[in-house]
Amino acid sequence: MADQPAPDETAPALLVIEVAGERLALPADALREVARWRDPTPVPGAPPPIAGVISQRGAVLPVLDLRLARGRPATPPDRATRLVVVRHAAIDLALLVDAVHDLLPASAAAPPLVDLGALIAAAQSHS
Repeated sequence: MADQPAPDETAPALLVIEVAGERLALPADALREVARWRDPTPVPGAPPPIAGVISQRGAVLPVLDLRLARGRPATPPDRATRLVVVRHAAIDLALLVDAVHDLLPASAAAPPLVDLGALIAAAQSHS
């Protein structure tokens, strides 16, 4: 048996999500909650990846469609569709994902990590 590197106990856990058939990971330390899909309120003039806004626990959050943000076509929500509420650099937002799969310890076998900073910057540059 080949020696495998020991898992990094200090690395944050990862939330595994699915977007357009691709599994991706979000850092669990950015995770606030996972909510069932509900229609966001459209925002006139918002960039295409912004599906609208929702009110979640008294806060108004933009909803970022990860399919559109990753250059994939939008699809209608289904029973597995979720809103993943995250915080990055003092910005709270809800990510529209096709499914949420698991919470894993950080490891080399994890799916690619979503760059929340790049997503937020890209959404802001469209506005």
